[in-house]
Amino acid sequence: MSRGQIKKEVTDFGVRELLQKIWFFMTRPEFKEQIPWFKKIIKKLAYLHENVYSAIRIPGGAITIYASMHLGAAAEILSLAFFSLTDLVDGPVKRYREREKIRRKILKEPIRSRFGAVLDGIADKLFIIPVISYWGYGFIYGYYYFIGTLIFVEFFLNPLLPVLQEKGKINGKRNIYEHIGVGKLKFNVQVLLGVILWIARQVSWDLWPVLVTFLMSLIVILAFLSPFCKAWPVACEKLLKTS
Repeated sequence: MSRGQIKKEVTDFGVRELLQKIWFFMTRPEFKEQIPWFKKIIKKLAYLHENVYSAIRIPGGAITIYASMHLGAAAEILSLAFFSLTDLVDGPVKRYREREKIRRKILKEPIRSRFGAVLDGIADKLFIIPVISYWGYGFIYGYYYFIGTLIFVEFFLNPLLPVLQEKGKINGKRNIYEHIGVGKLKFNVQVLLGVILWIARQVSWDLWPVLVTFLMSLIVILAFLSPFCKAWPVACEKLLKTS
């Protein structure tokens, strides 16, 4: 094997490993919470309750749209980035605070707060869906179909989950990370779509609508898959393994 081939294989391996780590970081909280630098950041941020970070995100959509209308491109992308980062830390902050309380014997086991889970979900939806809807107009083929479907799933289908849970149709979590992956992937794709829409608003390209509509299709699929995985986690796990 020549030196060039060896160098190419090493480079390909390095790129694959990097992409895999990025994927795990964005979709697996248990992975990123073991990274030393991320653990240090969460330790600092844990001085505030996790619900504070979720609540900050609630006006994020309105603020980002206001920035789009009055403050310019730099302000709107900074707004998108800031409010997106609050979703990255609220869950890890909650689990860190609970681990510390268990270590200090204040708690015996993690608390599964329904209020915190509902607040986090509402904050995500009120932040990112208005931004996608506002920026996506004129870029998404079948705009009203996609946005209408997304709103239906997120604001009407998902709220049925607590009812199903009370009736015993949804199993309890086997661990503190279960049911997170699909939802996190969906939110990350939504943020990615937001970034691409921001670029599309600055740079003209004929294929933007194709790329944007593809990502919007993926978001709608994940939006349906997320409540399915919460309601029937075993079936969801089998589906994801075979797909």
